Amino acid sequence: MRAPELVAADACMDIGTRAGHDCGLGVSFVAATGIRPQGQLAYTKALSASFGAMGFENHPLRVLAKALRGGGAAIPDSQATPLEKQKLVSHARLQQPSVHLALLVAWKTASRWAEVADLSSAQFLLVTQKEVIVDWFQTPKGRTHDPFKASRFAVIQGPLTTEIAMLFRKCAPFAPLTRLTTSALDSLWGQSVQMQGYTAHSIKRGA
Repeated sequence: MRAPELVAADACMDIGTRAGHDCGLGVSFVAATGIRPQGQLAYTKALSASFGAMGFENHPLRVLAKALRGGGAAIPDSQATPLEKQKLVSHARLQQPSVHLALLVAWKTASRWAEVADLSSAQFLLVTQKEVIVDWFQTPKGRTHDPFKASRFAVIQGPLTTEIAMLFRKCAPFAPLTRLTTSALDSLWGQSVQMQGYTAHSIKRGA
């Protein structure tokens, strides 16, 4: 299945071309997908962002998103088991440097594994023993139509920052940080006695 952002972009162009930028058709498009409320919310948010960036009216989509959130669509049906910090750190230190670095960055920023795995060394804007700044702008979920939005940056400080800086210098340059996909990480952990019961989503839940 294609990511909601890509489907929404295509739909936005099609709707805008055929219907004089009628946002009402965007609402109809979401309703016609027939998917679960959580998926409808993802499509609605992506369509609304696309319409807004292209100068189209997106108010009906924003109203739909609010209604879906009110109905609980923003709450996942199930949650991954939270991963304890010490267990993650102990496991990370047994991995190759790139995976070790990705695990620590994912933990410190409470990020999706795919976002961290896809990072390039150029997106680490500052790397010191006390502070690391990451620019999410080029990552799948981090793309934004506002290049100056504060949430596109993550500032890493405190515990594990020195270890992250050391690993970065050992791994750089890189693009991407690791080719270990979310499903591959889940499979790897499924074969580990120490990590059984956890998934890549457990990192964000435990952080």
